[in-house]
Amino acid sequence: MKRMTEALLRGDMTTVQECWAEDIIWRFPGRSVIAGVFRGKKAVLKNLSEGARAHGGRTDYTPRAFFGDERYGAVLYEITSTRNGKTLTEIRFMLCTIDNDKIVEVRIYPEDQYALDEFWS
Repeated sequence: MKRMTEALLRGDMTTVQECWAEDIIWRFPGRSVIAGVFRGKKAVLKNLSEGARAHGGRTDYTPRAFFGDERYGAVLYEITSTRNGKTLTEIRFMLCTIDNDKIVEVRIYPEDQYALDEFWS
């Protein structure tokens, strides 16, 4: 979990993908352009890159705490995004299910879903 998060912060998508199972499921709630359920590495990468393009601004991530064992891993992080003259700072929780040392499912839990959807609208 920590390895994947640190790789994400560095933009090291090769290492990030090494942490994922081939059939990873990525769940991001809401009604925004980045929301949905994405299955498989290719679909998740496509969503992340489309989100970055749609963002068109700046995003800063600061991990606050890591939790986990052999079956589950989680990170609590602060994220500040700037887009179209708007800034949103929030706390998010990322819960990962792990099987055979690979992340098989990711669930993102934003602090304020309504604010997040409005920011991306």
